[in-house]
Amino acid sequence: MEFNNKNISLLAYSNGFTLWHYKADNDLEVIKSEGYFNNCHVFFKEGDMIIISHPSAILTVKSIKDEKVSVTRLYGENND
Repeated sequence: MEFNNKNISLLAYSNGFTLWHYKADNDLEVIKSEGYFNNCHVFFKEGDMIIISHPSAILTVKSIKDEKVSVTRLYGENND
């Protein structure tokens, strides 16, 4: 299943940092895959954090290049 823009919301913003929440419809490996969040490239900044509601995990925006978003797991079950 693809990214669903209705499932992402901004939780907090301060000093150029944004904390997001995403209600997952997919497996975490699908969500972590390169390009899953590309539709939000204009909103995300490197270092932003994304709390995933299922499975429980916190992701960080690792890089944004040429409108492509890459994320990495910061915290969660079976940390990378």
